[in-house]
Amino acid sequence: MAQGARFYYVDTPEMDEKATAKFLTPDVREMLNQIADAIEALSDYTQPSLEEVFKNIMADYNLGFGKSPSHCGWRSPAPRSARAF
Repeated sequence: MAQGARFYYVDTPEMDEKATAKFLTPDVREMLNQIADAIEALSDYTQPSLEEVFKNIMADYNLGFGKSPSHCGWRSPAPRSARAF
């Protein structure tokens, strides 16, 4: 469990080189940098203002909320109750 929380305590996370090469493409890097810049420029960090940031940038890339995780190679883990054991 402690190893799973390691990213909370390190300044630079370790990244798998193969996954980085496959999923962190120049387009994805650009999009992530735009998101970071837009969030940094916010005066308030409310759900509506953050949602607006994501909606605007995703529209620039012709992505919908349903497309962005798989497009970028990110997958949320299934909830514990949905996992097959």
